[in-house]
Amino acid sequence: MSFSTQGEGDFAPGPNRTQFAEALSSQISRMDAIIDEHTTTIEAIQNQVVNLVHNSHGARCHNIPTPSLLLTSHDTPITTEELATPSAREQTNRPPNDILPMHIPVGHGTTTEDLLRTEQAKGLLCDYPNGIFLITERKRKTPEDMPLHLGLQVTSSIRLDDQEIHALSRTYFDHVNPKHPILFEEDFKHLIDLTDLQLEQLDVKGALIYLVFALGAAVQSSPDCIKCGDLPGNEYFRHAIPVLLREWPVSFQADLYLCQALFLASSWCSIMCWPMQAWRMIHMASTNIQHAFLAFPPRDRPASQGLVRLSWAISLVECDLLAEYHLPRSGIENVVERLYYPEYEPVSVDALTWLSNLSARRLMNRVHFTVYNNSSDGHAPYSINSVDQIVDRALLDSGSSNNLLATSTELYHQLHQWWGLIPPSVRPDLEDTEPDPNNGTLLLRFWACGDVIYRPFLYKLCAATPDMATDSLIDPALHCIRHCRRFLQTAQHLTKTPSPFTMISLHS
Repeated sequence: MSFSTQGEGDFAPGPNRTQFAEALSSQISRMDAIIDEHTTTIEAIQNQVVNLVHNSHGARCHNIPTPSLLLTSHDTPITTEELATPSAREQTNRPPNDILPMHIPVGHGTTTEDLLRTEQAKGLLCDYPNGIFLITERKRKTPEDMPLHLGLQVTSSIRLDDQEIHALSRTYFDHVNPKHPILFEEDFKHLIDLTDLQLEQLDVKGALIYLVFALGAAVQSSPDCIKCGDLPGNEYFRHAIPVLLREWPVSFQADLYLCQALFLASSWCSIMCWPMQAWRMIHMASTNIQHAFLAFPPRDRPASQGLVRLSWAISLVECDLLAEYHLPRSGIENVVERLYYPEYEPVSVDALTWLSNLSARRLMNRVHFTVYNNSSDGHAPYSINSVDQIVDRALLDSGSSNNLLATSTELYHQLHQWWGLIPPSVRPDLEDTEPDPNNGTLLLRFWACGDVIYRPFLYKLCAATPDMATDSLIDPALHCIRHCRRFLQTAQHLTKTPSPFTMISLHS
């Protein structure tokens, strides 16, 4: 089936719901405005340092003044407001609406593997080879009854009664769909009524239904069960996946059901802590769904909400994976950078939480691009090849050190502004180390973002001599430690309950 429009259900807007939806839209717009403000501010800070280097006729970077000495022609300090406003001092050649991309750069240094390969980590843990993650995953054996290739014959039958169908569906929509709300419950009930679930006739729609059942079964299991090698929900997964592997290679138009099923397959692999398989499924979903946007730019096409939600969900999951693993990307960032946020009517708490997650990921991507960009693509103020080079060039050289400190301070300010704009109904308490699973991911994103913002300072402090351990180095390093500790405390609680975020929380 080619892509079709799926509705939200028959909801009467009503004045209160309409006002709430408008308020939500305004809040999300303010979050975006903060990130855009951050973009221009950071660029201005970096461009000032670069311009000073060029104007010094080859002078060494240690002659660059500190941020408090970066003065205008009138010898007045440059404020955040001035930096955020284009002026004669800071001109760019980009069109007004063409900001730097909000995706994770191909070269970046924020993965656990990057951390393990720093000089500081080598002193404690010995030398980790380059590509240790991929080496480890290649050696890891896939369970024999996990049918990730077409050669495995699935012959066992499944008997489903109405009670079991209802229970598994209910569990999925209560505990899985809120994390990534790509399915509409009323539409799914209708789909079950119209689909033949006999294994001999299983098609893409049937595979989608079976994957909902697989996820419903998976989140009811215990982490210890999964850790011991059990695959809860595999009795449904193993019947669905051969259908997807058969259909995807011959599908050359956007098939929403196929893409949704691949996304759910990725979610199941994430719960089972199979990162490469999760990435492969999300990559397949992404390259298929992009067919829907080839003929029309995303902002010009009145896309269905099913398509919009799935595109954003794919982007969110892929970014989470790319932030932690060096893997090929699918190109979905080119779609979502110009795609409107999903719409909700009526607006639910789950919707608010998910939209806040999307905005958080966008801000975190900017941190990756600004601080850890290793690629020579013209956007970064300098090119680097490793975390150690990030640290050395940013902290040994006073000009770049001032640049990094000013950049990190601005990023941290934007992080707190974003947090303050999250609707109070879904914003957890920062002191809560045992948050509700449905909005606990927001806490993880807050603590993770602060960690990566200030991590270079912690690296350098660990290698610093006593005379180098100044307050300007110690204070941001302490911020990093605090955020890292709170992330671990929160993740320890949240990973007690299996969810699509389990794998990335454990690997981060």
